[in-house]
Amino acid sequence: MDITASSDQRRQLGIERFLAGDLVSFEGVTFTKSSSKFLQVISFSEFVHPEGSTAEEASEKIERSKETLAKLCSISPEFSQVATLMPHKYEFCHDYGKGSILLAYVEAGELVWVGLS
Repeated sequence: MDITASSDQRRQLGIERFLAGDLVSFEGVTFTKSSSKFLQVISFSEFVHPEGSTAEEASEKIERSKETLAKLCSISPEFSQVATLMPHKYEFCHDYGKGSILLAYVEAGELVWVGLS
């Protein structure tokens, strides 16, 4: 559920659905609670084909996703409460419409480029 341009009431519904286990998107970043007890923060490539994506784009998008997470936490105390209790896992993916391909993630503060291996 995208809650970017939502009314306060719809945004609250989106947060409630997130707390229940659904995905929520805000300003192009997707958030979900994983079954292994971390907050998955996913940003997506702008390219139509995954081959166009780069580690530089991944780094920029992940940095932006951190800012977006902070903004959502400032808007929603309920989201913030959950987000601050869980470790965060930042990922950069290519969305092909029916799913996505992991291209990069952050581990120990460093970008790990997976690409299309």
